[in-house]
Amino acid sequence: TDIEMSGIPGFTSHALYTYNNGSIVVNSGNIANNAADQNGTGGSVINGAVTVNGGTFGIEDDSATHGWIAAVVTSNNTSEMTVNAGTFNGSIKVYDKSSLEVKGGTFSNGTEYVVRNTATVTVTGGSFTNDTAKTFAATYVAEGYELKNGTVEVKTYPVMIGTKGYDSLQAAIEAVKDGETITLVSDIEITTPAYGQNALNHARAVSFTLDLNGKTLSANTGNSVFRFNIANSGATSDVTVTVQNGKVIAGSNTWCALMAAGISSDVKAVLKLEDLTVEGSKAGDLAIKAWSNSVINAENVTVNAT
Repeated sequence: TDIEMSGIPGFTSHALYTYNNGSIVVNSGNIANNAADQNGTGGSVINGAVTVNGGTFGIEDDSATHGWIAAVVTSNNTSEMTVNAGTFNGSIKVYDKSSLEVKGGTFSNGTEYVVRNTATVTVTGGSFTNDTAKTFAATYVAEGYELKNGTVEVKTYPVMIGTKGYDSLQAAIEAVKDGETITLVSDIEITTPAYGQNALNHARAVSFTLDLNGKTLSANTGNSVFRFNIANSGATSDVTVTVQNGKVIAGSNTWCALMAAGISSDVKAVLKLEDLTVEGSKAGDLAIKAWSNSVINAENVTVNAT
């Protein structure tokens, strides 16, 4: 059966119970149990599904540190609970062959969040107020989401390749494939060099575009902001990197902003600069360097060097 509950309190060991692949939808109400000393549950599921759109789950005497206020249980078939909203004041258990998907809701006061070996949990939303709840959320947060200040939200990456995000520009450079575009989402200042004293390093036989997307890329790590050197890449033809649409700044202790080096006259490193401002701040040095067997092509580029 499909049962839609609204404003219905329950005070039993299992306030919600479904057999034979039935389903329950909870929109509101006080869902509680009074069997804390017996590990009773405020909401559980047997061979079926529970969807929670609202309501409060807890222990009748407010002893939320005892018993399970929500448990997903199964005997033979799989069972599932989906939480879109609601308040969960207590511990949660997910048994073998069961699943819990948390898209929203508030979780607090629980001392245990138990997930059995073959159970699955996915967290893509919700607020988690105590340390145990936060640890639970951080453990099962889905890819592309993050726990920030107790709330799970869509993760914002500083760099994207298509729809996939990366935590650092160097990680994207190491992952990018021929013909793809790396796009900055925010300004990036690099403080830890990727190679020697070079903030960024590209040394593979892979051509790509770095679209700064109107943002600023800066570093002050000592050599260059972006090192493009294919000398040991094994390339058999020219490798081209395009840097466009933004600003690259080399700090006062960094020799240059951009540099390129190829293999031979037949296998060149081609650095294309388009719609770009390049700033070199180290006195007596250059903003852009073309080493052996490299080509720099510039269109609508402003270069400021001390």
